[in-house]
Amino acid sequence: MKITTLRILDLWVGRPICWFLTILYKLKRFFIKKEQPENPRKILFIKLFGAGSIVLAIPTIKAARKFFPEARIFFLTFRGNEVVLTLTGLVAERDIFTVREDTLAHLIGDVSRCLRALIRERIDVVIDLEFFSRFTAILSFALRSRYRIGFYGFYTEGLKRGSFINYSINYNHTLHTSQAFFTLLKPLGITEKDYGRSLPQVPASVGYREKIENLLQGVNRLCNCQQIRKWIMLNPNTSELISLRRWPGNYYVRLAELLLEKFDDCGVIFIGSKAEAPYVNSLAAPFAGTRHAGRVIDLAGRTSIGGLLDLFHFADLFITNDSGPAHLAALTSIPIIALFGPETPELYAPLAERVECIYLGLDCQPCVTIYNGKHSYCKDNRCLQQIEPDRVFSLALSFLGGSEHDQG
Repeated sequence: MKITTLRILDLWVGRPICWFLTILYKLKRFFIKKEQPENPRKILFIKLFGAGSIVLAIPTIKAARKFFPEARIFFLTFRGNEVVLTLTGLVAERDIFTVREDTLAHLIGDVSRCLRALIRERIDVVIDLEFFSRFTAILSFALRSRYRIGFYGFYTEGLKRGSFINYSINYNHTLHTSQAFFTLLKPLGITEKDYGRSLPQVPASVGYREKIENLLQGVNRLCNCQQIRKWIMLNPNTSELISLRRWPGNYYVRLAELLLEKFDDCGVIFIGSKAEAPYVNSLAAPFAGTRHAGRVIDLAGRTSIGGLLDLFHFADLFITNDSGPAHLAALTSIPIIALFGPETPELYAPLAERVECIYLGLDCQPCVTIYNGKHSYCKDNRCLQQIEPDRVFSLALSFLGGSEHDQG
């Protein structure tokens, strides 16, 4: 299903259900004493949207594991995101529950299956990592867990999802999202002084370099990997959720031209999902038939998340829009240049050791926030159009060990 459909369901179906559950919870509260959670045996995290968001939640999951080493950690997410958890080893594969969202029938069927299985597990604590989703709040209640922790709007207009989360945490929009997630651990006695932003580094797979070189030369018969010393990965895509985050496609083409002209031993790899392949193909196509044809590789739709992480180990620099792959790259040591527009790096910068975010800070930025449900009135993303390719190129040189005045 499209994101807009999920939003409509969350609003018009979720709102009356949340209203009913609020009344039910307030009636039950007269008979049930609120207690502080202590030594939970089973903790469930819920984060449906975004592999990148799950990466930002890693410090929170790590802290829960550290403070409750005997506890069993569960995770509920949309299908496809679970790879992040298995590759990092944070959650056992058997304890990850996934939901398909491609059709309403799959969504309903998978949610029902997951609810039945999780109710049987008798989860002690549910931590809802979604900001103000009514759907995940309803799921938390349906799990019959004694302790439900999640963000709550309090006096913020429009951010209502009922009053049945018994441990409500005020969302602090001045904190980086990773730190905001961490505040959800407060009811468990874990405070901000325990926060650590470091991420686990996912190792490359065995024989990854040979596999990648074979892939590159298989996709582009003109490619000779032995002659290329520097590989730069370009991600011109964003999720359907906020397409305004795209830096213009022709800027990516121009940036690739600058890099290829500068370095004779440089190769450029365009990446993207299968759905994004037609768009990425259109950006790589101008190089066909040129003298750079053997140094431009279009891998859109040809890699899994595991394969993408191997590519990050293989390449020397990653230039990307503000999107999920920017956060996945932070699970390796590759330097990252992230281009921000409608959202701000103050909240969403990747948790990488070597990362530079370009953000203009125009008076209209950021226009996409959790307060407007990630909707924007903007139809013309000047915040990204005004980031010139030359500026990104100059920053890339600082990572690649060159200067604008050196000869290629």
